Amino acid sequence: MPHKTQIIIGDKGSGKTTAINTILKALRAENIEHAGFKTYFDDEKTLRLKWINLVYPDMIMGRKTGSRSLKPSFEALDLIGERLIEVDFVNKIFIADEIGFLESFSRLMQEGILRSIKRASYACYSIKAENYPFLAYLKNMDGVQITRLDNFNRKKIETVIARIIDSFKKD
Repeated sequence: MPHKTQIIIGDKGSGKTTAINTILKALRAENIEHAGFKTYFDDEKTLRLKWINLVYPDMIMGRKTGSRSLKPSFEALDLIGERLIEVDFVNKIFIADEIGFLESFSRLMQEGILRSIKRASYACYSIKAENYPFLAYLKNMDGVQITRLDNFNRKKIETVIARIIDSFKKD
């Protein structure tokens, strides 16, 4: 199976998470093996990581300390990286929603993400539109197809999802 990487980029509210959730639903419906993670803010303004098809407990990545500031949990970021390195992604799709700024604080997490992408048969993940060094690196890797969602456009999201799922099924 040739390696392929699909990246969904967009600002907050553009539909990245909607696209990833719909892709996850389709992967489950088609019994296509996949694993990875989702990140989200809970009601307490804590950034959490939820594993997808992996048996690890959810983790706290950081906590909001202001409207635009976040205090990272350095130990958790490193542990997330270690766990990603352990996972056998051969014949699986690596899927993540979303990769952002905190990854820049942990070389281990960056290494775990990169190994997951390179080992997986396919990779599909969303990232913020910002150009942090690690995100810029991900965007410029060989074999990457980038789709930018500029606003919540249901028709474009459906088209993106269909194209991505079709690419998974072709091989």
